[in-house]
Amino acid sequence: MIFTNSTMTGGTHGIFQSSLLESTLSGHLWDCLVCSVDNSGSTPVYTPIEVDNGVAVKVGTETGNGLQERYATIAGVKDKVGITGSPALVKDAFTRGQADETNFYHKAGQLAKVYEVRGDEFDYDVFGVGLHQFTDASQANVKLGAYVILDGNGKYVAQAAKPTASNYGFIGKVHSIQTGLYYSVVRIAVIQNVDNNT
Repeated sequence: MIFTNSTMTGGTHGIFQSSLLESTLSGHLWDCLVCSVDNSGSTPVYTPIEVDNGVAVKVGTETGNGLQERYATIAGVKDKVGITGSPALVKDAFTRGQADETNFYHKAGQLAKVYEVRGDEFDYDVFGVGLHQFTDASQANVKLGAYVILDGNGKYVAQAAKPTASNYGFIGKVHSIQTGLYYSVVRIAVIQNVDNNT
């Protein structure tokens, strides 16, 4: 089963395919309030932000609202990640074009479904995001077998060189590319997903 969903207000928003994820059968699927966080005081201050589907986030502590609701922040380059992927339902759409998944995003304060992704070089999870969710400078590198890392600002980076495992939490490889009429979906095989912040 493949779910395709729809990087901030205006323009084309992110998409997500849960192509081959263990979390669709078992594993974790969280309800996350994606926020920026200010840790300068004695108590963290969480400020909800807008986020697209297909964005890598760092899943944090429980919010205290509901059984599995947690805070999440945009993942840094060394973080273990989950991927946002809510059903793309544009409730205020008047036309089919407005209802397209690329017009969907999580408004600030709206919960996002976040999928756990399992990293294993030989038995990996696979998920898909839009080509436009890669940094502009790296889109030309999106080819079968290219490595995928995070830029720390909500985008993916494709590169030919194998990244040093200890420098990154998330490392993927381009598994396949689905070319479409309006946008292309890049499927990413997760070969590493660990917390490398220590």
